[in-house]
Amino acid sequence: CSFGFFNPLKLFFSPTLIWERFQIWRLVTPFLYFGQLSINLLFHFYFLFDYSSRLETTVFQNNPADYLLMLSFCGALIMCVAPWFKMLFLSSSLSFALVYVWARAPENRQRLVGLLALTFKAPYLPWGLLIFTVLLGGNPLPDLVGIFAGHTYVFFKWILPLPTVGGPNLMRFPRAIQDWVNSLLGAGGRAVFGLGGRVAQPEANEHGAGGFQFWGAGHRLDHNQ
Repeated sequence: CSFGFFNPLKLFFSPTLIWERFQIWRLVTPFLYFGQLSINLLFHFYFLFDYSSRLETTVFQNNPADYLLMLSFCGALIMCVAPWFKMLFLSSSLSFALVYVWARAPENRQRLVGLLALTFKAPYLPWGLLIFTVLLGGNPLPDLVGIFAGHTYVFFKWILPLPTVGGPNLMRFPRAIQDWVNSLLGAGGRAVFGLGGRVAQPEANEHGAGGFQFWGAGHRLDHNQ
């Protein structure tokens, strides 16, 4: 969609066209258009599919129902916020939501990641990428919306159910639907929605984040876990 094969006017997000003219494809197509070909476009395109695959094959391994719920929740929240900021295309927001969820997942919070020549813990990755978007001349607003959507999911999924908080886990389908979706999509760590079944493994190098990395999963600080 970003290479001139489709007319963007047929793809942008419009609640009016969805509800009044029943153009329901606009619930999906805004997440598929990345804009004109540029470094910023390639940057967001990479993160959408790479971190989608990482989430599917690690954080939500053997549980595609939870992965599908995460995508649906973040996408729906982004669409709710988009009209307030007159956002027509939502792919950048979704890519940042996925990066945020991956970075804040309990198993990744102590993981080191690399961005350019810098190394830091995974929870700081979305903010580093936000700065990178600005340096590339991109608009940071869609990325901030994605961070908001990702943070909202993280709160309901992992923070609210903590014993110290005592809330319910709202980010789960009812058991019957959960089992049906998992049986329909299959389990076992293979990527259904992402680019493949590559699982991001910790690096073997114990003296850094695996050398120079433009970006990546890095490795955990605590190897004993």
